[in-house]
Amino acid sequence: MQVARIEPPGAAATRSLPMKRAGRSCAWLLAAALGLVTGEVRAADPPTKFVTVDLTGSGYQISYYDDPSKWIVNDISFAALVENGGFFGTLTKKVTFLGTDPFVIKFSQKAPPANYSATNTGFKVRLDFTLTNGKANTKWTSFSEQLKDADFEGVPVLKLDGVDRGSASHPLFAHFHPKDFDMANFKSNPFKKTTPADFDALAAFTANDGEVTTGNAWTANGLFLHAMDIKGLPRTFSLIETPVAVAVPEPPAWVLLGAGFCLFVVLKRRVGAEPHRR
Repeated sequence: MQVARIEPPGAAATRSLPMKRAGRSCAWLLAAALGLVTGEVRAADPPTKFVTVDLTGSGYQISYYDDPSKWIVNDISFAALVENGGFFGTLTKKVTFLGTDPFVIKFSQKAPPANYSATNTGFKVRLDFTLTNGKANTKWTSFSEQLKDADFEGVPVLKLDGVDRGSASHPLFAHFHPKDFDMANFKSNPFKKTTPADFDALAAFTANDGEVTTGNAWTANGLFLHAMDIKGLPRTFSLIETPVAVAVPEPPAWVLLGAGFCLFVVLKRRVGAEPHRR
C-alpha cells in the first residue's frame, strides 16, 4: 500500500529555495568559466582616438589609433639624436594587445626634402619595444613585423633625376636593419629566431621559436628602421605589428571544481526531493 506524504502549505516552495540558489550559483560559476576561457566578459569598450606624435628634430611625425578595446598603449616615446648627416633616434613602444588586431604606426615626413640623402642616411630610427599579451587564455606563437611603403613598395632601386636611388643593402622602400647590420645584435625574448633568419634590408620578418602567454611580453631591441630622403617627396610608410595567437582552453582549476561541486549539490537535492515510497 502506498502512503502519500502530507506536507504543510508552502513546504515544497521552501524546500526548493536551496536548490534554486544552488542553481543560480552554478549558472554564475559556469558563466565565469566561459568568460575566462573566451575572454569576452568585460566592461563596455571605451571610445577610440587618433593620436599624433611629433618626432622632434626629424622632420617626421607618427600617428596611430588608440583603441582601448583592442590595445592598451602604455608608452610611445621618442628620443632624438643627429648623427653622420642623417637623423637617428629611438622610438620606445610599450603596448598591450587585447586580441590579435594589428597595431599600425604611420610615419609621415612633414615636408618634402630639398635634396636626396645619401643611400645609407636619411631617416633612421631604432625600435625598442615591449609588447604584452593581454588576452585571457591565449599564447602567442609568433609575431609579425612589417613595413608597408606608400611610395616605393617593393622597389629597391629607381632612377630619379638621372641617378639610381637605393641599393641592395639600402633599398628605396622603407626597411629594417639589425644593429650594425649583424643579426647577432638583434635581441629578442622569448622569441629566439626570425623568419627569414636574416632580415637585413627587408621590409618584413616574423619572430618565432618561443611563446608568450597571457600577461607576459615579447621584448626586443637592436632593431632599426631606415628610409632615405627623396627630393621633393615627403615619405609615408607604416609599421604593422601583428601577434599570432592560439587558444589555451583550460579554465582555472577553482572554476572547474566550483562548477562540479555545485552540480553535485543540485543533483543531490533533486534526489532528496523525490517522494518516499514503501
